[in-house]
Amino acid sequence: MGWAIQGSEIAPPENGWEAVLGRTPTLRRTLRGLPDTMLRALVQALENHLHELVPGRLFRDPAGGGCAVGLMLRELDPERYETRSRVRFWLRDRWRRRAQSYPELARNPRLRHLEWIFDRSFEELRVAGLGARQPVATAVGGWILEEARKELGWRRARGSLEQSSAPLEPAGAGA
Repeated sequence: MGWAIQGSEIAPPENGWEAVLGRTPTLRRTLRGLPDTMLRALVQALENHLHELVPGRLFRDPAGGGCAVGLMLRELDPERYETRSRVRFWLRDRWRRRAQSYPELARNPRLRHLEWIFDRSFEELRVAGLGARQPVATAVGGWILEEARKELGWRRARGSLEQSSAPLEPAGAGA
C-alpha cells in the first residue's frame, strides 16, 4: 500500500485510488495557481518531510509536522512558523486548523484548495480501509509531490522556451 518512493520516481498504488486520482485535474489547477516560491517550497517540504504529514492540522506541534500547506509554510518562512517554545506554539499556532486562520494567507484561495484536496483524499482512502493513518497521509503526500514536481518541471521548460524565443536583433543592429 502507498506510493513507493525510489529515487525521484513515485509509483502509484494498484487499487482504491479511483476517487483520489479523479481529483488530479483539480490538483493540477491548484498547483498551477501557486506562485513559484510556494510551489518550490511545497516540493522541498514534501521531499524532506513527507513522513510528517498530518491531515486536518495546519501544524502538528512545534517540532514539525502538519498538512501539506503547513509543511510548505514552514519551508517558506521557518522563523515565522516554527518556534521552540511550546507555550508560544499553542497560543499562536496550534488552535489554527486552516491557512485562512492567518490573515496574510486567507487571500490565497489555492492554499484552501490544496488543504481540501489533501484532507479529502486522505479521508476517502481511510474510509475505504486502505491502511493506517500515517501511511495513507504519506501516500497522498506522495501523489501531491509527484504532481508538484511535474508542474515545476513544466514551468522550467516554459521559461526556457520563452527565453529561447526572444526576438533576435537584425544583423548590424546596435553596432
